[in-house]
Amino acid sequence: MDRLAVDAVDGLESNRLDVCAAVPPRTLVAYADGACEPVNPGGTATFGVVLYDEHGQELAAECGVIMRGLGATNNVAEFAAAACAMQLVRALGVPPGSHLTLHGDSQLWVRLLNGIGRPRTLDAPYVPFYEQAGDELAALRADGITVTITWVPREQNQRADALSKRALTVRA
Repeated sequence: MDRLAVDAVDGLESNRLDVCAAVPPRTLVAYADGACEPVNPGGTATFGVVLYDEHGQELAAECGVIMRGLGATNNVAEFAAAACAMQLVRALGVPPGSHLTLHGDSQLWVRLLNGIGRPRTLDAPYVPFYEQAGDELAALRADGITVTITWVPREQNQRADALSKRALTVRA
């Protein structure tokens, strides 16, 4: 991998929309969202991520397709979005001592990545993506980056949501 662990599943199709940070800031805010449409489960699982500096300047935005058909669910998409957001932070080369606040409107991934609960069953389709997001979180923390993960209402996650919907236009 080192994009997302989905490369082996169906080939991650991604559109890096923008990266504009000459010097990585020490405080970052990310929003992540996933979608599975036109049906859930079994549709096209997509993600959208946007990364801002402490002044609200957009640094990066990305969207992509995780998988289509069997195994594609909204929860797969949500966990993949969280992992992608953390990968973007690592790709920027953010220095130790930095802080990331990661926002999402999925209570499931926010709770699980905060250590509240565990997946109900280990054969749920999202579990590999949950594990990937957990690995990305651990890698950031090992790099000396403090990470706070918070739930936000859907209305506060509109840019990431729009990006996840935009990814539906990506064709294999």
